[in-house]
Amino acid sequence: MRAAKLVWALALLAGTVSAEPFVDGDTVVFFGDSITHGGRYHEFVTDYYRTRFPEARIRFVNSGIGGDTCAGARPRIPVDVVEYDPTWVCFHFGMNDVSRGSYTATPTAAMLMGADAAQEAFGRDLAALVGAVRKAVPSAQCVYFTPTPYDDTAVVTNLPANAPAWARVNQVGCNTALALLSGRVLRKAKSDGALGVNWYSPLESFLMARRTKDPHYMLTSWDRVHPGALGHSIMAWEFLLAQGAPAVVSSVVLDAAKGRALSCERAAVSEVTASDGELSFTVLAEALPMPVAPEALEAAREWRVEERLNRETLRIAGLSAGDYAVDIDGGRVGVWSAVELAKGISLGFNDRTPQYRQAQLVFAKTRELTERERVLRNHHSARWFYGMCGAPVDDVAAFKAWFEQDGRNDGGHFAAFVPGYLAYWPTYRETRAALWADQERVRALAKPLPHRYAVRRMPAVSAARTSVDFNDGWRFSKDGGAARTVRLPHDWAVDGGFTLDVSGNEGHLPYPGTGIYRKTFATPDGLAAGERVWLEIDGAMSHSSVRLNGTTVSPDRPYGYVSYKVDLTDALRPRGGENELEIRLDVPPRSTRYYSGAGLFRDVRLVRV
Repeated sequence: MRAAKLVWALALLAGTVSAEPFVDGDTVVFFGDSITHGGRYHEFVTDYYRTRFPEARIRFVNSGIGGDTCAGARPRIPVDVVEYDPTWVCFHFGMNDVSRGSYTATPTAAMLMGADAAQEAFGRDLAALVGAVRKAVPSAQCVYFTPTPYDDTAVVTNLPANAPAWARVNQVGCNTALALLSGRVLRKAKSDGALGVNWYSPLESFLMARRTKDPHYMLTSWDRVHPGALGHSIMAWEFLLAQGAPAVVSSVVLDAAKGRALSCERAAVSEVTASDGELSFTVLAEALPMPVAPEALEAAREWRVEERLNRETLRIAGLSAGDYAVDIDGGRVGVWSAVELAKGISLGFNDRTPQYRQAQLVFAKTRELTERERVLRNHHSARWFYGMCGAPVDDVAAFKAWFEQDGRNDGGHFAAFVPGYLAYWPTYRETRAALWADQERVRALAKPLPHRYAVRRMPAVSAARTSVDFNDGWRFSKDGGAARTVRLPHDWAVDGGFTLDVSGNEGHLPYPGTGIYRKTFATPDGLAAGERVWLEIDGAMSHSSVRLNGTTVSPDRPYGYVSYKVDLTDALRPRGGENELEIRLDVPPRSTRYYSGAGLFRDVRLVRV
């Protein structure tokens, strides 16, 4: 049984206490099990702070150990917590505390008793662990993360031949038990006046929504336990939102008619010039847009990440009617109408801006450092495991002798980490210092640079133009499903039939989701010098983006009822070549009080001018 009823109860417990965002000088220790040890949520939190506050020296520390529990973590406090003199300690335990082995489709009486005992023990062990940390580092503030779900309804089709025995058994009922542990975590946070972050409910809700569309969909790996990059992205977003992390990257408002900046937030505007239908200015922002893992870009729209955590906006009033190209440092980032620019455009996820590309460099370098730290955690896990076995882990020579005589065959996968530990431990402080020095170098890469913007009015479409009906021959797929041929105008919700999952105000029509339209076409013959090829789209609901031959030629356009055109010329194949055109649309749930439409619901044309 899924723990659906508990999702709502947990949501009521979460967020009862807020916390301030991290600041310059903070050291944040993520203290947990394998979901911390080998996971990426802390990496994505680091990405946010590194790009949002590049001047702040904030140190993030992975102190996870695969297989650990609240009780097992207490001996690690001196090395994995106190050593770093943290200002914040974030606790994430539960997946191993729940006694997963007590859950099967046919549990024995002893298993049921063990499951109940584990619930009570977790509450005591968490309190004891937190108490020991508070005693050791009394000035540190605490954050409590709930366990993540265990996917006990998945149909696993990719189990590797060398999978461990525990992963070969579906531990039915474990997910509900983790929901109960999550309640204990949130109540503990509330009683301590600390921030409690509910990871269980959003991950479970996301999984259940996807599972209704694809019965084989999994948010974890084949082991049903460890979330992938998408799951860790959601965990990071939920933490940042619970923390009250600022949403604004930068916000710039200009008046084209007056040739001046009206307001700036987290940015400075200089060298504003306006003449002959062109507005130019320089922007030096205080931050870069937040990078997001490629696996999570689709979900980022559903979570409204751009609006809630990555708001980089440009608004220009006073433009005369028409379409305007926006260039940054000489590169085209998009074409918008005067109406759209007056409302404001969002650049946070526009992959054609130089600041987006700079943020991606920071993302890639942080990924490398996260992997280096994960390897260091492998060494620490050998120390933890064999320390529990009574080995003299602090004396490298004595431990090596002990391991070769008594421990080589008893450690499972931990034995493979021993050679690394023996080489690492004598100089582990120096190794950590080198890692932190490299983290500082990556932080330097996040320093924003000044960029020159140019907003130019596009030439009016002349009477000498050729327009081709482009409504036939589209291949459409929704939410990763099979593709089928459609003719435009096309509304995928009307095609989908009625459903009670959507309210009557919205027509009981299944409009939420992601739709992709694809079409191949040949580059027109006889293009004259200076002639352009445009795609005119009369209506696209909603959050539409256009890619041609793998190049983004029009970034996200949230407004579904505004017609627009896209210049395809520079991304076309040579004369006669085959082009791959893709239009992607995302319609979030509960985005309207009435039925809005979904898809390319008006005509599309290919125009030569």
